Amino acid sequence: MPEPTSALSIGGRVKFHRLQLGLTQHGLAQRLNRSVTWVRNIEQGRTQVDSVTVILELADVLGVEPNRLTGRPLFPPPAGPQTPNPVGVLADLRRVLLHYDGIHALDLAGDHPPRPAAELEREVAIAEQTRRSDPHNFSGVVWMLPELIRDARHAARQAPEGTAERRRAWGVLTRLYSQATGALWQWGDDDLCWIAADRSLTAAEQADDPLIILIGIRSMQQSLLGKGHLGPVVELVDAAGRLTAQGNGSDPGPELLVLLGGAQLAGAFAAARAREPAEHARLRRLAEQAAERLGSDRLVYGNNFGPGDVALQHVGELVELRQPAKALRRAEQLPADPLPQVDRRAFHRIHQAKARFLQRRDRETADLLMEAWAVAPELAPHEQMTGEMVRAMVERARYRYNPNLRILAGRMGIA
Repeated sequence: MPEPTSALSIGGRVKFHRLQLGLTQHGLAQRLNRSVTWVRNIEQGRTQVDSVTVILELADVLGVEPNRLTGRPLFPPPAGPQTPNPVGVLADLRRVLLHYDGIHALDLAGDHPPRPAAELEREVAIAEQTRRSDPHNFSGVVWMLPELIRDARHAARQAPEGTAERRRAWGVLTRLYSQATGALWQWGDDDLCWIAADRSLTAAEQADDPLIILIGIRSMQQSLLGKGHLGPVVELVDAAGRLTAQGNGSDPGPELLVLLGGAQLAGAFAAARAREPAEHARLRRLAEQAAERLGSDRLVYGNNFGPGDVALQHVGELVELRQPAKALRRAEQLPADPLPQVDRRAFHRIHQAKARFLQRRDRETADLLMEAWAVAPELAPHEQMTGEMVRAMVERARYRYNPNLRILAGRMGIA
């Protein structure tokens, strides 16, 4: 039997591979520990599969690669010496984010003593550094998160009310949920990413620290941006400004400036993507002013901001505003790698690729995407812009020779 065509839905592909195995809908439901109605609704398109975790479960049971179900690439499960059961790591992260003790404020962690907040702070700092510096930044971090989240939640709930230890534990938990938000955004599970961001903001309120609350706001902005909710991303900038002004006046200090400036920069990017030039200009001015006051790029709890970050993202904003020539001129004024962080280096290349793509300079676009892939192999191929560009270039390539486009299309399963 031939492979399913690219026109088939995910449900159609599930049915195809189920029949290849000789399974009934009842048999597949049993293997998935789901109802027959759920399987039937999936196959008939009445229930949409929009969770990466569910796609992985289906692919595992059907014995196929995930992209055989989606027609597009997904991450391989996180691999490495720390993840002997990669699918289990993802399921564990999902459980720890959705567990009822996180909803009802119960603590069922057993009778073991809580870990000191200082010890947890050291471990979350390692996770933050890994996600910024390791080319395999998703695989390098995701295995750490479930146990650390459980430990931090236990510590936060066991510490006496009103103590600094309790506030520090809630701060650690905020940062861990923020790391989960970033990893799940990168993974492509928008719904679980949203839950992690909501957990981050809720924990931040318990920490009662403006700096920690700003981390929660930045997490929510990332989730909203991933879902395409651009207006609320911008609205959160003003919320961050009001929070920073409370008790700090006109001098918030460098750490708060890093988080506030990052929120302003996220808002500027969202406004550019929404094609709102006046709002984009307002937020860009705010970010530039914050960067100027800061003087140099700084990293605070895994969040980078400063003059270099502002200059780097300007390229991406100009691309979103459909001004590719200006974007390329701005990029030419910057070093090849303006910032050391893996994600910044990858996105610098992806944004330049998008500018060239808009000018139909497809060979240069493909070359830059290959560079981005080499820099961040767990980010570049799964960024939405990458897939959109490769698909469009394949459609318009015809007989033009573009060796890197052929490699990209092959890796991504794009015919």
